[in-house]
Amino acid sequence: MITSIIEAKENRDVMTCCNPNAFIQTEVERQDLNGHGINMKIRGPLVRILCEMDPSYKQFAVNDNNRQVLYVNIIKAL
Repeated sequence: MITSIIEAKENRDVMTCCNPNAFIQTEVERQDLNGHGINMKIRGPLVRILCEMDPSYKQFAVNDNNRQVLYVNIIKAL
């Protein structure tokens, strides 16, 4: 959004296009060149919902400051 403001201020021509679900289906590398992966911290009601949908997630839920948290590895773009 910031770039759109700058482009408008500079009177640039801008075009956008939306491909539904294209970004969601994008694969991401499991690790970068330094061996680091992309992790996401899930907390709040979503942890309970995910554990109800698939009870195997319960083994990965941890307590962080009295809140249930799941740490997951990202394999698709968000």
